[in-house]
Amino acid sequence: MYKAYQVEEGAIITPEEEPTKEGYTFSGWSELPETMPAHDVTVTGSFTTIELGD
Repeated sequence: MYKAYQVEEGAIITPEEEPTKEGYTFSGWSELPETMPAHDVTVTGSFTTIELGD
């Protein structure tokens, strides 16, 4: 787990700043709702490898 937050039901969810990782491009957050539902939410981020030219 990277971070955990407690957010009230119905509150607007603001995504975290995009993380950086040398040699990779951040691809985005998955399954991030606009407002907090009545149940727990797990959001994951993914990275894509930067391919260098020949």
